[in-house]
Amino acid sequence: MNNIRHKRRFFTIFSLFLALAPVFSQISFHTGEELFLQNKPSDAIEHLEAAIREDPAHVQAFIYLGIAYQQLNRPTDAITVYLRILPRAGADAPKVAYNLANAYFSAGFIDEALTFYSQALKADPSLSSAYLNRANSLVRKGSKREAINDYQKYLELEPESVQKGEIERLINFILSEFAEEERLKAQAEDNSRTEADRRQRFIEEVASSLQSLAEDSMIFSSWAPDIESFDEIEDIEPAQEHAVPDEWDEVGTADILDFLNRLNLLDEAEEPSNEDPLIEWPLNEELIEESIEDPIFE
Repeated sequence: MNNIRHKRRFFTIFSLFLALAPVFSQISFHTGEELFLQNKPSDAIEHLEAAIREDPAHVQAFIYLGIAYQQLNRPTDAITVYLRILPRAGADAPKVAYNLANAYFSAGFIDEALTFYSQALKADPSLSSAYLNRANSLVRKGSKREAINDYQKYLELEPESVQKGEIERLINFILSEFAEEERLKAQAEDNSRTEADRRQRFIEEVASSLQSLAEDSMIFSSWAPDIESFDEIEDIEPAQEHAVPDEWDEVGTADILDFLNRLNLLDEAEEPSNEDPLIEWPLNEELIEESIEDPIFE
């Protein structure tokens, strides 16, 4: 019998608590709200945390609490609060998503901030501050062209904004950066073409010079096999051992001296007539050394 009475008393108290919970929640919320609006986030947090414990569906209490955390430079706590209430925010979802994006931006998570700014704008395209802050996030990420679009959209929604002049100067500065980038790109392309032309002319000049040297060396080397024009060696029979090497490019100084020695041209040959202009006399090692400087022997 006593057990039944205790159970009844328990359920009565519990039911009374449930009935009064919203009242207690409202008391905590109103106290926290008042402190929050007085710009006392540290004092407000205690009451707002009590409000959401008493009523886990109190969206405005979550919003105030998240903002208070942000004011105290506690973006991670703010993110946690907003993520808890966002699925149950209902009509306040755009506002919660916007505040969540702000918290991510403060914490340095730019990609996440962009995600929730976009989510807020998808739910409420008239949320002008979301365009402005998304533009700032895009600038931080380096996506300046997309940022210009958001800045311009913000000015369309807020033509009398006190930030209008500053935003317009920022837009003009970004556009001037684009113009400078295009100018430098065009200049670099022009310099590249000029350098390519210079290199091509250099290659053509070197090739032409090498062609001239090749032709000159062919003329210079034509005297070597014309040994039979000397009267002193008219009776020399051609022999394999006296043959001039086919590849003069590979002949060194020692090979030429040995070749001429074997033909007795260095010491014993008599001075030829002046009719042959191709050979200076006497042939000696110094002359041979000077002759082989032509590239054909290198």
